[in-house]
Amino acid sequence: MKYHLIVFLLSSLISITSCKTSESYPDLSVVDEIEEVKASPKIVFLTYTIKKNIDASYTILLKNKLITEGRLKEKMPLSSPAIENNLQVLLTDRNELFLDSFILSNPLIKDVEFVDESGKFLKKTIYLDSIDFSVRFQLDENTSFVGIEKINAEGQSNTPLIQNKL
Repeated sequence: MKYHLIVFLLSSLISITSCKTSESYPDLSVVDEIEEVKASPKIVFLTYTIKKNIDASYTILLKNKLITEGRLKEKMPLSSPAIENNLQVLLTDRNELFLDSFILSNPLIKDVEFVDESGKFLKKTIYLDSIDFSVRFQLDENTSFVGIEKINAEGQSNTPLIQNKL
């Protein structure tokens, strides 16, 4: 009986070791880590100062630039309508070829809603001489430049105000 048990155990051991494949499989965790590093999403935060000049033109200066890891809920910010004096943000590649754009409401024009002494709901438009404003967007790996243009009366952006390299 012991003999049969020993023979059974030895034959089982031989059959188990003979079924082992010599094929090696790649370590998929390393491949996933490489793709994750390559596809790490980034958000760009830009802070500008805009000033209205005496001749009604605008001057824009970049105050701060921050690029951080993360993902926005929406791909691009919600655009405002293309009306006169709004600003169009243009994203271009290293050859300054157009990639994407979105429109910002003019930061120098603020609509304020309030209730007066009699309890009436009123709306007032305030025109500012200068103000800081910020722009944020999801960074595309091909984006190299960010430009801001003023939209003219025909709804076209044709007055470049600033262009910055990311």
